[in-house]
Amino acid sequence: MSNPRAGETLQEGFELKGNPSIKRDWWETKYKSTGDKYNYTVAHWATTEARFRRHLKEIPEAQASEFIHIDNMLTLVTQQDVTYRRVFDESQSAYVPDWGVYFKAETNGKFKYYTVSRQMVLFHVERRKSWRMLQSRAGIENEDYAAQKVLLKKLTDGELTRDELLNQGRELINEQIAALKEA
Repeated sequence: MSNPRAGETLQEGFELKGNPSIKRDWWETKYKSTGDKYNYTVAHWATTEARFRRHLKEIPEAQASEFIHIDNMLTLVTQQDVTYRRVFDESQSAYVPDWGVYFKAETNGKFKYYTVSRQMVLFHVERRKSWRMLQSRAGIENEDYAAQKVLLKKLTDGELTRDELLNQGRELINEQIAALKEA
C-alpha cells in the first residue's frame, strides 16, 4: 500500500494497484458458467467464511424476487444513515429490512440465492466506506460515490422514488457514472 520510493506525499506513496477495481466500490466480474456480470461484494466473500453463516440464508431462486437485490439496496444507504440509525426506521428511504435483501452467487457451477441479515448489509456499508477512505487518501475519486450522491439528491428532490432505486439502483448508478464521464 505504501511505496516510499514513489514520493514524499501521502498520495504519491499510497498505492491501490492490487485492487481490480480502483475507481469503483466493488469488483465487477463475471459468472463462470454464464458470463453475466455482477458486483463481487462482501456477501460473496462471506459465503466462504463460516463466521458469517448466521447472516446468510439460502433461498430458492423463485423466492428471490420477493427481496431487494443487495446492489440496489446499497444505492440508498450511506454511512450517515447507519450513524443516525435511519436504516432501522421504516419511514426513511435508507431503511434496510432485516432479511429483506438478497444476492446470487455461483458455487461449483451452480447458482445459489441468499438472503442476508440487516447486519450484513450494514457491514457492506462500513467496508465500502473504508474502501472509499483508502481511495481518497490515494487521490482517487470513487465513481460510485459521485453517482450515488447525484441519485440521492434526485431522490430528495422528488425526481426519483425509493422504489425506482430499489428496483434499478445498480443500473442507475452505472448510467450516472457514464453521464458524469461525458460531462
